[in-house]
Amino acid sequence: MKFNKRTLLASFALLVLFARVPVICAQVPVNQQSRDFLLDHCADCHQGEQAEGGFDLEKLGKNLAKKSEFAKWERVYDRLSRGEMPPPEADAPEAALRRRFLASLENGLTAAHASSKGTRLRRLNRREYENTLNDLLGIRLKLADRLPEDGRSHEFDNIGSALGLSMVHMQKYVETIRFALDEAIAKSTRAPEAETIRGSYAKTREAEKFLGKVWKELPDGAVVRFSGGGYPSGMIRSTRVRQAGKYRIRVTGYAYQSGEPITFSVGGTTFQRGAELPTFGYFQFFPGKPQTVELVAQLESNYMIQIEPYGIQDPQRYKRQSIADYGGPGLAIQTVVLEGPLMDQYPSRGHQLIFEGIQRKEIEPADPRQKAKSWYRPRFEIVSQDEAGDARQSLQRVASFAFRRRLTADDIDPYLSLFESERTKGASFEEALRQAVTAVFCSPRFLFLDENPGQRDDF
Repeated sequence: MKFNKRTLLASFALLVLFARVPVICAQVPVNQQSRDFLLDHCADCHQGEQAEGGFDLEKLGKNLAKKSEFAKWERVYDRLSRGEMPPPEADAPEAALRRRFLASLENGLTAAHASSKGTRLRRLNRREYENTLNDLLGIRLKLADRLPEDGRSHEFDNIGSALGLSMVHMQKYVETIRFALDEAIAKSTRAPEAETIRGSYAKTREAEKFLGKVWKELPDGAVVRFSGGGYPSGMIRSTRVRQAGKYRIRVTGYAYQSGEPITFSVGGTTFQRGAELPTFGYFQFFPGKPQTVELVAQLESNYMIQIEPYGIQDPQRYKRQSIADYGGPGLAIQTVVLEGPLMDQYPSRGHQLIFEGIQRKEIEPADPRQKAKSWYRPRFEIVSQDEAGDARQSLQRVASFAFRRRLTADDIDPYLSLFESERTKGASFEEALRQAVTAVFCSPRFLFLDENPGQRDDF
């Protein structure tokens, strides 16, 4: 179902209507009996402009939630509990009256302290939102950049008072969760086959210009680089991946003209401006026969492998006309092989979270031969004898993980009502279920960390 203003407002209404946000105590008052006690026994010395020690009862506030007032009442409690006040020459209050005053004030101070030391209710920041969705749905998407910049307080982006929520946030949350669901929900009945990509420096565009001058090609097909960084870089154009995902990377090579191992990095690069250029790891090749190092890394679409040697340098590389007689150490790379995208499981964790126990089957095309065409994309339908029951089961499962707690039927009813409303308007079962799941992930119970005091449970 396409994004529109109506569905956005529906999701936003759900967020506001069904939010269960705890009220933060804004005031912890001092009871009148405590104030009367001080006026009866301390006003002679601590009242007016001439108050001893600058402690004026007339300026003593009533709200223990304020740090400045809490400190003054805490001082009162300490001086009386230690017997420092009233002074020996003054009339002391009866012991029972004094004990009642201290007990009453202690209760207030304890309540105020408990209120102030609690964590402020806050929403997930962009990074936490991305990590949580990726974990719940079993995907690996860069979602943070799709959301508005988080507010910062003292250079931290996880301070509740700085993390607001606007209509723009809601629009982006709706768009982002739909993007994530598109990735998580299976588009075919079989897992996509992993592709094998082979690359080498000998088959790059740079080879035509730099082989024999800066790079050296050996009889076994390896290309040697004698310096790291600079131009030409260690990018291998022929390793470009078209589909984002997790890839197994194998690099084969050895240390050339060196008695010591040579260290090198394996990373990702792209021509996209401002894109992150990750380093996946550091490795060593030893002198002698070719060796292979293997790693698994996440590559985004249109990224290529980049290898850079460390600890070696050819100071004359831009001045030399031929590299044939150069005797310095170099890093020889024969091949780089990528296999992927690799699937942890298929369908994804998110697909199973939504559709477990629901019969989702492919709609067969009128002409079965279409399934062999490269352009063919399967379509699916939900077969259900109890739509409300199946939808409730799915939403109960999704929401329990999203909200991080066990749920009751009342918790699910609003989302089930949204599902039924979308079905009434003509949406298919899957479209209506997606809309309800979208509302779940736009709820404050997901977006905000609403945690009770005490030991954490499994959720």
